[in-house]
Amino acid sequence: MALNDRSLRLMVLALLTMLILMVASHLMLKPAAGKFVARRGLYDRAVTFELSRGTETWKFRRSGHSWELSEPFAYRADSDSISAFLSLLPDAALSEPLSISAKPAAEFGLEDSSSVKIRVLDDRDRRLVEFAAGKQGPEIDSFFCLFKGSEVRLVSGLPQSLVRRDVWEWLNKTAASLPGGPAYVEVRPRGAKAFRIAQDGGIWKFSEQGGAAVALSTSAAADFMLAVMPGLEADALARYEPLPEAEFVVELKPLGPPLPYVLNIGPAANGFRRAIKVGEARVSYLFSADRLDAILRQSARVNPK
Repeated sequence: MALNDRSLRLMVLALLTMLILMVASHLMLKPAAGKFVARRGLYDRAVTFELSRGTETWKFRRSGHSWELSEPFAYRADSDSISAFLSLLPDAALSEPLSISAKPAAEFGLEDSSSVKIRVLDDRDRRLVEFAAGKQGPEIDSFFCLFKGSEVRLVSGLPQSLVRRDVWEWLNKTAASLPGGPAYVEVRPRGAKAFRIAQDGGIWKFSEQGGAAVALSTSAAADFMLAVMPGLEADALARYEPLPEAEFVVELKPLGPPLPYVLNIGPAANGFRRAIKVGEARVSYLFSADRLDAILRQSARVNPK
């Protein structure tokens, strides 16, 4: 059935309206000329970096080129991650305030319970940067933010996943620092014989409790070194929780005078093992089960010949 003139005019009008709205939406989300999240030289002036989720705030302080978590507890930060993040902010473009700001904050993930608030302060606690990050925008490297407390804007050139990463990801994941390799690693499995792997004249040797030392095969030594050098780095960190019972204990002695690191290791679950470092009651370390099991496997891989 042919369309009459009135129907055709209405259809054309509807299409034009849709086109205008699409163009307006695109222009509205474009970065404003010369508008960025932060000014150049931000990193040189930044002394405090704060992340807030809900009622919890994590505060990092810089000393020289290193960053430390100061609140809610003292701990080593992942200085490289924080430095890289701060260096990206002056290149992250800001759109003009969006006319959709009247919509509920929840539509953009900007309500207090779900947004991530970022603050950067100088050495006099003067604000250099402050915004709340919400949902991802139309591009993978964009997100909606609450700027100046009330303006909804679009940030471009900065992935939302980086801004909203878990707070534990900003901490240093090194459980044992062994820059020159370990002097020895001792493993004490529950219900089985303890064993030790130690350097002896440049050769890695294995010995069970009360037994003679035997040189590791080339493949076993390589497997072992990949697991512990240049240190024991966790795959992730989590809130501290005591282990009900350790499945095995690993003691790693650095070369030189430092005291050994002692880790209580829990059972494997979902591909990971949780570890608690003796003397450390602030974080739990999460290790790939395969990586730690590479150390345990040494007792079955020794070539005595």
